[in-house]
Amino acid sequence: MNNNSGNDKTTATKAKVQRFYDEVINAHNPAMVDSFCTADFTNHNASPGHAGKGAEDLKAEFKDFFTMFPDVHMNVNGMATSGDTVMVWITMSGTNSGAGQGMPATNKPFNVMATDVLVMKDGKASDRWGYNEEMKMMAQLGLMPTPGAPPSAPDASVKK
Repeated sequence: MNNNSGNDKTTATKAKVQRFYDEVINAHNPAMVDSFCTADFTNHNASPGHAGKGAEDLKAEFKDFFTMFPDVHMNVNGMATSGDTVMVWITMSGTNSGAGQGMPATNKPFNVMATDVLVMKDGKASDRWGYNEEMKMMAQLGLMPTPGAPPSAPDASVKK
């Protein structure tokens, strides 16, 4: 009897998830999504303009993301597993040098923390929930005031 079968599966799952970040995101290669996600993949936190349903929608979402952030990089800081669920702790950085989601390119860099929770089915991700420091990212990109900063002075050109 092999007492390491659970550890072997965990090790293989973590290796596959790491390859997803390396081969899809960091290589900016959305065509590789099929190797890592089920055809009926559900992104429960899809970007605006995306339904979050299916691998094809995920590929389109990545194409849009890579247009906005052509140098984006995600560093996997750590992973934890429980059964078929994987939690991934990430540092994400890049430069907003492309327009997207109704916003112009700012040509400013960002560096934020993020978390992905993935459900694995037959060796592929079937579901994703994610969180990143969106307000911090928007502030770094100059698209909103820094949280906690004092309010800016009223615009004198606005008539009351």
